[in-house]
Amino acid sequence: MNLYLITRNKKPDYPAYDKAIVAAQSADEATKIIEADADNWSEVYINRKTKPDITISNIGLAAEGVDAGVLVASTSGIEYYCD
Repeated sequence: MNLYLITRNKKPDYPAYDKAIVAAQSADEATKIIEADADNWSEVYINRKTKPDITISNIGLAAEGVDAGVLVASTSGIEYYCD
């Protein structure tokens, strides 16, 4: 199992994930894990068919027993508050 750093290529204009560490067997599998969470990675809320604009970098090997998936993610973007 590999570890991949996923980074968004453009800073979002709304609170959304901008980076994540994903455990996966391959970069393609890591991409599918991110695409399955389109609500937090897609630029367009209405069109879920839009693929996330991300970069994937292999950063190492996961410890034995780590399951595939997002291990940690950070968010950024403009926060909107309503009173």
